[in-house]
Amino acid sequence: MIKTSKYGVFYTVLRNKNKVFYIKYSLNNKQFKVRLGFEKDGWSVPKASKERDKPISNYIPSSSTNCSITLNEAFNNYKDSILHKSSCIQAISKYNTHLKSEVGDYKLNNITPIILLNLKSQLATIKSKKTGRPLSQRTINGLFDLVNQIYNFHIRIKYYLGSSPSTPKLVTRYKNDNTRQGFLSKEDFHNLIYHIQHRNEFYINTRPHITKQLLLFVKLGVTTGARRGTLLTIKKKDIDFDANTIALYNHKARRPYQGYIHPSIKQYLFDFLATLDDNSYVIGGRMQQLEATTISKKLQPMLNELFNRGVTDRRHRIVVHSFRHTFGSWLAQANTSLYQIMKLMDHSQMSQTQMYSKLLPNSGAEEVFKLDI
Repeated sequence: MIKTSKYGVFYTVLRNKNKVFYIKYSLNNKQFKVRLGFEKDGWSVPKASKERDKPISNYIPSSSTNCSITLNEAFNNYKDSILHKSSCIQAISKYNTHLKSEVGDYKLNNITPIILLNLKSQLATIKSKKTGRPLSQRTINGLFDLVNQIYNFHIRIKYYLGSSPSTPKLVTRYKNDNTRQGFLSKEDFHNLIYHIQHRNEFYINTRPHITKQLLLFVKLGVTTGARRGTLLTIKKKDIDFDANTIALYNHKARRPYQGYIHPSIKQYLFDFLATLDDNSYVIGGRMQQLEATTISKKLQPMLNELFNRGVTDRRHRIVVHSFRHTFGSWLAQANTSLYQIMKLMDHSQMSQTQMYSKLLPNSGAEEVFKLDI
């Protein structure tokens, strides 16, 4: 069976080229598979998806018993609908850490914006167990977005007939300034490369192939400006040494774009790829994509040790994403036009690129002085 864009909806293609649609779902820990019918009879992916929602909706108590379900129970229902998504594990962690004990026992009908606003004030005073710092405004916003998603799921399957008490209009979100200020200087970059090559200072029993992957990740990061997810999905076949190009994919905007091979890494990259198959992922060197956290767990302790001692403002901290910001900053310092930076970083809007304008060495004065008046 072939997966479709809708979770739990599949189809097979018969010899006569006609499609047969199926749905899969789980209820009460039991798995169900149902054959719906042929495409020629009017079945389609959207129609099959709606048909799949019916048994799930019927299984959950009707709207007349809205008050009987708690947020904990509602989250479990919602969780089952996102098990196929990579964000599921993070959602479970966020819910269990910050929401379960605070509002999990409240019934859906009894949760009000006032209760959530009080929780928002409370969360602002809590320190993260992982970092020891106060929860970021972005994290707090994400928690109320999660509550909103839980309500919207139950509204969509026509169980909960009310409205979400956690919409941005009712529970205002913090206006985050996520502008990353910290970036590497050329000296910082070479210092980092040196320390990756001598990783024994940070790790015991280091493996040479991991060191090579970290070096390549950092070099590609600062010379293409690609995000971590993009770097991890580059395959050998995406690299054209003759044209000096790299086919990149923007997972955030869901579109391909083009990067370029910097001369300083071309030979290193060529040697690195020599033994790989065309469909192998460059970072990791395998047919299976490397987990996003694998690189961060190796690099971040090094970045903290080298650049983040005493830095309290998160915008000035050097993290893995700082390699992308470094690329944009170096381009600006080289007097690259904002339009070119926008294209090279695959920004959707010029406003995203505008942050680099302050680094441009040419303020425009020279152009004004050149005017023949």
